[in-house]
Amino acid sequence: MTTSRLRIQHKDAPDAAKGASRKKGKSTNATKRLKRKLRVTPLDNLITNAIVDSLQGVEGALTEEELIKTVDEFVRLNGRRQQSYFHAGFRDALFNLPIGAELPAQNEARARWYWTGVVSGLARSESWARLVKLYDAEDSIRSLGDGRDDASLMSGPLIVEALQKEDRVSQLVDFARARLVRTPEVSRLLLDAGTQSLRSRNPAIAKSVFALLLDAQNGNPITTQMLTAQRRMAHCMRLLGEHQGAEDLLNALLKEEQDPSVQAMLHADLGLLKGKFALLDDVRIPGEPAALGDFVERLRLGRTTSTGQWRTAMRHTPAMAIIA
Repeated sequence: MTTSRLRIQHKDAPDAAKGASRKKGKSTNATKRLKRKLRVTPLDNLITNAIVDSLQGVEGALTEEELIKTVDEFVRLNGRRQQSYFHAGFRDALFNLPIGAELPAQNEARARWYWTGVVSGLARSESWARLVKLYDAEDSIRSLGDGRDDASLMSGPLIVEALQKEDRVSQLVDFARARLVRTPEVSRLLLDAGTQSLRSRNPAIAKSVFALLLDAQNGNPITTQMLTAQRRMAHCMRLLGEHQGAEDLLNALLKEEQDPSVQAMLHADLGLLKGKFALLDDVRIPGEPAALGDFVERLRLGRTTSTGQWRTAMRHTPAMAIIA
């Protein structure tokens, strides 16, 4: 029996044929977050559940052919309800159907919802590499970083996660705009991405991510998360040799933060900076006797310069005694 589908010009036909075996959709935390964000109706839930049940071969579920017709009919029921196109994209991604952007009487809102469905389906099946490939190919996906509507707020975190997982952290700065960055989920993902880059000794990339995160706050009160971002920004600057900038940032934080534990961390950071240690891991006795004198002098600078940073850190918390 011939099945009528929404007419789509196929720009990314998957390798697997339509009838080939398909990866089952995984019930990820990302998918659960998406369902909470989408302004769903009971009918939306029925369609979403029908797609997942059909994919997983639940007894009594619609066949693939029946599902394709059902989703297409649902989309056509109300041409003004742009959000319905989410289900077409979600279905196409999960069932490994040809994916494209040219729908009948296409407008921007329909395209954004369709691609949000695609992004959501690929994230649900953890097809991160394919998602990033589509990100490179489709302007509509890249535009979902603007944070201006529900489609962006729903798909944006998943695209950020995909770029991070596929080692494309440097592109987060081009994708995420301030309105999206200020959302709690994306802020957390960016903080994690910047931290991962910093620990991988990519301070330039990490610095750009932390700058994106901090610039988007636009004068909002400093949270614990943003304080961490500022400290790690200073760590990046220290690794990049921008010592004065790092010192100015840390001293400014010292004036703002009265929490003893935070002050201990800041004094420890300043001690590392004054002793010209790139990382805390560098504070270790050198194996070569000839290097010992320089090491001791650098320790002395960290302990005595300015307010005696490491001594001050130790006063704030005994745990800092290890380096003081």
